Amino acid sequence: APPEQRRGPLDGRGGRGEGTVPGLGVWGEADRAGGVRQGGDDGGAGGLSRDDGCQTLELAADCRSLVVPAHKPFGNGAVLPAGPLREPVGGHRRAAILVAAGAENPPPEILALAAGRPVFAAAYRPVGWRPLGGGLALKERLSPDPAERSGHHHSLDGIKHLRGLDVLAGRPVFAFCGLGRPDSFLRSLKALGLNLRRFTALRDHQVYDRPTLSQLGLDFLASGAEVMVTTAKDAVKLPQNFPWPVMALKMDLGLDRPAEFMEAVLN
Repeated sequence: APPEQRRGPLDGRGGRGEGTVPGLGVWGEADRAGGVRQGGDDGGAGGLSRDDGCQTLELAADCRSLVVPAHKPFGNGAVLPAGPLREPVGGHRRAAILVAAGAENPPPEILALAAGRPVFAAAYRPVGWRPLGGGLALKERLSPDPAERSGHHHSLDGIKHLRGLDVLAGRPVFAFCGLGRPDSFLRSLKALGLNLRRFTALRDHQVYDRPTLSQLGLDFLASGAEVMVTTAKDAVKLPQNFPWPVMALKMDLGLDRPAEFMEAVLN
């Protein structure tokens, strides 16, 4: 979890708040190595899977997998802040498995990079929209469910309040996100055929402080859109009293051969 994240078990929520991982305990810790140790010793886990494992070299690993964006996997080839990479491309050699994220099939450059190692593909698939935050009038038009009129911030867990992908058909929308690769969210929105009035890309791990929220509100009003749309990662960072209508896009990431992937990890 990032340094600003509170310490200790997160009640099933990841350090960036992506939501509950069914059947798994999730541990967030500013000290990444310490968090892994505590998850094993205090949490009683028999196995640990961690994020950013290729950058935490002080911990031994039985298997390292590298998730690479299928679209422009290495960007301009430069390391932060000049480019998108956290380290030179040569760091891929520490990984036993490569996963191309965002495509049905691995692109040629990732297959060439693998040099015989197992390669898998994981495609993002939009599932539906979930209303949250403010905008009571819009939410009432979307659903007669009285639970949605309680004024409480909806959890992003489960599917009870999930709306179909066509619920925003024809409505002008204002989109924003704080991702490392915001173009991936933009491509998803375009693929859905939304009437996109404006798209705002914020910093990765954007902190939604008062100035940021105020500017989003002003940009939303200026765009003439009826509703804001964002990612699940960004939606959970918005305050419960956020006054504008927001819909979060739920995405699934489907691994092409999950059984073979687990076999590769365990062996």
